[in-house]
Amino acid sequence: MIFHINSGHPRWFILLGTALGFFVYYFTVGKIVMLFSSYIILFVRTVFMFVMKLTLFPLLKLISFLSRIAVRLLRRLTCAAVGKMLYNRELKASKRGYNMADSVLRELTVQK
Repeated sequence: MIFHINSGHPRWFILLGTALGFFVYYFTVGKIVMLFSSYIILFVRTVFMFVMKLTLFPLLKLISFLSRIAVRLLRRLTCAAVGKMLYNRELKASKRGYNMADSVLRELTVQK
């Protein structure tokens, strides 16, 4: 905003004020902040983890639980379907007088 008002020309008092503000902070409040920075970081991390435990972790556990149920259900369905298909294939082959290997080979050659 300052550069917009000054038509893009930096003024020396703006640069001097910025540098003076940095040095005042660095030698006064900056030292206090650096002494307590580990405590500040610990506090922020604790608050963040508390919020995560209240919101995200239960949601992840629910998604994990539902996905395990879905995988088990899909495994049962696919195993039942594959087992039924194999049983039917064996039954048809035995009615024709072939064993399972002959019927599978015969079906593969017919499909090509």
